[in-house]
Amino acid sequence: MMKVIKYEKKYQSSWDDFISSSRNGTFLLNRNFIEYHRDKFIDYSLMIVDDNNNILALLPSSLKDKSSVISHEGLTYGGLIVSIKSKLDDTINYFKFFLKFLDNNKIKFLEYKCIPPMYHSDSYFDDQYVMFLLDAKITRIDTSLTLDLSSNFDFQKRRKRSIKKSKKNEVVIKKSSSFKEFWLDILEPNLLLKHNVKPVHSLKEIEYLHNFFPNRILQYNAELNGEIIAGTTLFICDNVVHAQYISSNDHGKKIGAIDHLFEYLINEKFKNMNYFSFGICNENQGKKINKGLLDWKESFGSKVFLNSFYVVDTNKFNLLNDL
Repeated sequence: MMKVIKYEKKYQSSWDDFISSSRNGTFLLNRNFIEYHRDKFIDYSLMIVDDNNNILALLPSSLKDKSSVISHEGLTYGGLIVSIKSKLDDTINYFKFFLKFLDNNKIKFLEYKCIPPMYHSDSYFDDQYVMFLLDAKITRIDTSLTLDLSSNFDFQKRRKRSIKKSKKNEVVIKKSSSFKEFWLDILEPNLLLKHNVKPVHSLKEIEYLHNFFPNRILQYNAELNGEIIAGTTLFICDNVVHAQYISSNDHGKKIGAIDHLFEYLINEKFKNMNYFSFGICNENQGKKINKGLLDWKESFGSKVFLNSFYVVDTNKFNLLNDL
């Protein structure tokens, strides 16, 4: 017999173990990552367990308002997390139980963020089919530019010229144990000047997360005469390298340092991974494309992977009966 329970701290070890062996979980869904900014969100994560309290499925989520739950407001994605052995029928039943629980607790809407497909350890589109069965409304689609490292990709000629220029200028690519110089000298000034915003993660937060995930969150910089002129902060999942932050100063751009940096990461350092994700190039809830970003990311050979967002009425759980 299955039942839904709310996540509590006492379940952290079981939660994290399930994520690490799941069909579609990543380290971003580990409790230490979810809770690094717990003061900003009201956690409403749910678990489905059997009679022996063994976890069958997880729904990382937070309370958006009195009538809405989102999976998860503090993360790029949340989604339903299932075991490697799960079948379509299981996913249907899990959603039925989760939605009924939410409805019984006066939550009218579930805003659902799918986990992008390149992060699945085994292909998982079952949840999107269930969204169709539930008459869920698509509220947003982001275009995530991702390079399939097993494909026959090639850099555009202008990228190759830029990389050649950087090498001629003797730019050096280095892995760094510190995020401070990149954050304070490159990333924060650029974001403030160009977009009047700050990074999603503060320097303190990224250092905090790195302490929990030292092999998952890495910093690589391009240096000239010992000075950082470009850099990227990487999130390393089992199959995917994701460039969380990318930035360069004016001189770095002029001599092609950022292109040189990514050429090294793609062709040398992470060539044995499955995918290299450059992230999205969308604005305005997916309805606008930053063409400059799109052009640059596509110039490495990356293609569009979709990140889909839905909203579903929780009282529609009965649509999953007797399929």
